[in-house]
Amino acid sequence: MQLSDTYDTDYADPNGSRLHAQKGTSVAELLIVVVVIMIVATFSILSLTGHKAAYKTDDQALQIIDLLRSASLRAVTQRQTIRVEINLTTNNVKMIDENLPASSADDVVVRSMALQNVADVKLNAQPLNVTTLPPSPSNFPTAVYVASVHPSSISNNVFTIRFRIDGTVVNAGTDALGANAAITSSTLFIWPPIPTDATRARTTGAVRAITIFGPTGNIRLWKYSGTSFVLG
Repeated sequence: MQLSDTYDTDYADPNGSRLHAQKGTSVAELLIVVVVIMIVATFSILSLTGHKAAYKTDDQALQIIDLLRSASLRAVTQRQTIRVEINLTTNNVKMIDENLPASSADDVVVRSMALQNVADVKLNAQPLNVTTLPPSPSNFPTAVYVASVHPSSISNNVFTIRFRIDGTVVNAGTDALGANAAITSSTLFIWPPIPTDATRARTTGAVRAITIFGPTGNIRLWKYSGTSFVLG
C-alpha cells in the first residue's frame, strides 16, 4: 500500500449523492509556511531591537533635559548659582546648589540621577556616522568632558556648566569657585553605540542632541532624521 501526503474522503449527503473532499497538507506547503514564519520573526526581532535602542536614548535625553531645565529655573527663581555635572566616570548626573559661590564647602546636591549603561547609551562624543550639527542658530560646539574642578582633586571625566541668576550659562571656570567662568553654549549628543565600534551609532535614527545657548539659557532637544537634526 502506498501512502500519500494527501488523501481523499467521500461523504454521502442525505439525497444519496457522494461529496468529494481533499484533506491534508503537502510537505512542501508546510516548509513554505515555516520559512515565512521565520522571515517574519527575524524582521520583528530586528525591529524590536531598533525600538529598544531608540527608547533608551530618548529616555536618557528626556531625563537630562528635564534636569537641565530644572536647574535653569531654580537658578532664576531662587537666585542661586546652580551647577550641573555629567560625570562619565561615575556614570551619573548631578544638580548642585552652590549657595555662596565664594565657597565650595556649602555646595548641596539637589538632585542626582544615574545614567544608562555606557554600552547602551553614549554621551561623550558625536558619533562618526552623523556629521551634521543641530541647525542654526545653534551649531554649538560639542560638550567637553574634562577632569573635574569641583573639587580639583577629583580626576573624573566631567562636563560642567553653571546656571546663573541672570539666566545665562557659564562653563566650569578654572577652580572650585568657578573663577574666570565664561558664557558658553554647548551641544550634548546622546546615542546608542555599535557593540563592536563605540565611535559609531548603532541606529542613526536614535541619535539625539541637546543644545544649551549660553547667553539666554535656552535648552532644546533635537532628533536626527537620518540626514539632519529636527526639533524633538
